[in-house]
Amino acid sequence: MKHILLVLTLLFSMHLAAQDSFDPFIDYSEFEVANEEEADVNFFRNGRFLTLSIPVSSTQFTSSMGEILSSGTAAGLSISYFFDLRIAIQISLMNSSHAYSDPEGSTGNLKMNNTLVSAKYFFNMQNVTKGLSNWNPYIIAGVTQSYRRLSRSSSTGVYAQDGASGFHIGGGVEVPIANNKMFIAGEAKYSLVNYPDENKPISDTSSFKAEGDLLDFGLALGINF
Repeated sequence: MKHILLVLTLLFSMHLAAQDSFDPFIDYSEFEVANEEEADVNFFRNGRFLTLSIPVSSTQFTSSMGEILSSGTAAGLSISYFFDLRIAIQISLMNSSHAYSDPEGSTGNLKMNNTLVSAKYFFNMQNVTKGLSNWNPYIIAGVTQSYRRLSRSSSTGVYAQDGASGFHIGGGVEVPIANNKMFIAGEAKYSLVNYPDENKPISDTSSFKAEGDLLDFGLALGINF
């Protein structure tokens, strides 16, 4: 009987020791921490914290706005902050100028100042053809705050100005240069902005209504930090 009790006590002690040596929750947490540390190391070695770029684009209007406003060259400044290898937030300031000509014979100039706050998501290109693996395609979306200042020949010395907010969406690709210290980017973007005078006659004597949105096709030269 003593031998049986001794064996049972020994087996029970081994069972308790086995339970103490393995905790699936602790092991799982340690595994997750290791993965997070590996991702952090990869980001510090290969990632970017900030990018600063100078974008230049051709800005044009859709619908009837495109009939009275010419396309123009927009230039500005963009700064991006990266949360990890794939996700970044970007702030851009863009200025452009457009020739104005309406059906009433008035001519003039429209100046635009746009502020864009965007989220960017970069696709993983590690598993594609080697020649394309250095390309960094992305999608971009966010909000736009647009300000306009219009001068017309029919109202010399009088300026009309307004502002509106909207949304934009687009996509592009970045190509690293100078040993990944810099990049060249190409981007296309559509901005949906509802201006206060949309769907309203341009004057009391005209039935022409100006409506439309913005299309941008541009290039950017940037530096990585």
